[in-house]
Amino acid sequence: MNKTKNNSKQLVSVLIALFLALSTATAVAGEGSDPLDGTDGGADWDGDGLTNAEEQTHGTNMNNADSDGDGLPDGWEVANGLNPTSGGDANADPDGDGLSNAAEYAKGTNPNNPTPTVRRTTSTSSRPTPTRRASGRRRIPDAYDPT
Repeated sequence: MNKTKNNSKQLVSVLIALFLALSTATAVAGEGSDPLDGTDGGADWDGDGLTNAEEQTHGTNMNNADSDGDGLPDGWEVANGLNPTSGGDANADPDGDGLSNAAEYAKGTNPNNPTPTVRRTTSTSSRPTPTRRASGRRRIPDAYDPT
């Protein structure tokens, strides 16, 4: 009788171990990450600038670049101190410059700085406008030559 009892305990132990091994080996979180794959965390599946691990930290969706649907990528919102899970951020104007966060994002300016720095580029070249021969000996500046 003792031998049967030991065999039953062993069988139950083996079945439990098998069940646990199979259930954790195929476990995939609801958002698609694999808890057994340590490389998942460093990836950025949706290309929003946040790694998958950062997405989990901030409560955003690692498969959607704009978790709250406000038109601003999650990574941009986090980098600028906004809430990537609140859809009201796009219309806000935290720096009071008259531009909404959506406009600041579109212009590439900082939503927390009311006086954005605009890069100005000027040509320092003293070379004349390039020209090339159109037909015969007449030369037409490139800006006017349709070819």
